[in-house]
Amino acid sequence: MDTKIVKCFVWEGVLEDHTPGMVVVLAHSKTEALKILERTDEAAYRECLKIKPQVTRRPQAWISYGGG
Repeated sequence: MDTKIVKCFVWEGVLEDHTPGMVVVLAHSKTEALKILERTDEAAYRECLKIKPQVTRRPQAWISYGGG
C-alpha cells in the first residue's frame, strides 16, 4: 500500500449545461489525476486539460449544486 500523501485537485467551471460543474480527483500529482480522469470520463478529461486545477493539502470542503 502506498502511504504517500495524496493531494486534492479541483477543476471548477467544467461540464457545463446550464450551470458550471466541477471535477475533484485525489491523486499524488496532476499527471496522475489526469490519467485517472482519462480512464473514467472522456468529457471531463478534455475540459480539465484547458483549466489549471486548484490544489490543496489542507482539510477543506466543497459543495457543488447540480443544475440543468
